[in-house]
Amino acid sequence: MATNEIGVSTHIVNGIKPEVHFDLFARYGFSLVELNLGYFPLLENAQKFKELQDLLVRNNIRVCSFHLPYGGTVPALGYMDISHPDPDVRRNTIDCIRLCLERLMTLNAHCLVLHPSSEPVARAEREKRLDFCVESLRMCLKIADELQSKNHPAAPVQIAIETLIPTVHLISDVSEVSVLFKRLNHAFLGLCLDVNHINLNGQDPMAFTREVGARVITTHLSDNDGVNERHWIPGRGVGVIPWKQWVATLLATGYRGPFLYESSQPEGVSDEETVAEIHRHAKELSAMV
Repeated sequence: MATNEIGVSTHIVNGIKPEVHFDLFARYGFSLVELNLGYFPLLENAQKFKELQDLLVRNNIRVCSFHLPYGGTVPALGYMDISHPDPDVRRNTIDCIRLCLERLMTLNAHCLVLHPSSEPVARAEREKRLDFCVESLRMCLKIADELQSKNHPAAPVQIAIETLIPTVHLISDVSEVSVLFKRLNHAFLGLCLDVNHINLNGQDPMAFTREVGARVITTHLSDNDGVNERHWIPGRGVGVIPWKQWVATLLATGYRGPFLYESSQPEGVSDEETVAEIHRHAKELSAMV
């Protein structure tokens, strides 16, 4: 993967329509994608996975990452949470992570993005839930090591823990990020820095980025009003994230990974208009990097 490539999550358009959306992304110059959680059935089923591979090749699209389902977002999978008190839930989640790592290695992808917890995590539970999270991640990293040893010299698929909404999830402030990496210092573990999430509840996104930048291996880009998680397309004139300043701050930490848009499709706006709007902001972003 080239330095600081710009790509998109399939989350930016509604529905799971790879035959339509991959062509649309390619026409607007996006050749790097993150597959969102709705694509899990296409990874799980061998025939569908082969069809997915064919579509990627046909459209010259490369997979950067896959966003693991979380909570009850994919009902057929059961509840997904690596920090859940129920060991069966954690075991189920880890089994899904193994499958995803195997598929992503086949796709020569960069990383698997996952949430460190579902929501909400009560203050009284945080320490124990963090213990469960670390325990699960140790098991996942062992799986990643095993897969890498079997598939050498294939590039390793890293695990990217997403920075989440403060007070609601685990790993949502600098102190918990620091604790996590003190307990788990592994070459295959990093952060997915979601700039939307670090711009909530009075957090300073620049200060947060300076503190954790050395651990960041991928990103999620969308805008908000500093109060609620909006997932707005940047550049619409309604968000408050200072993009030029934030990008410069992240790059100053030595970041060389991708910038991936993970905004939500505006109501009443077509797929093509949505991708075109993100493409306009991506042109501005490319001048910053």
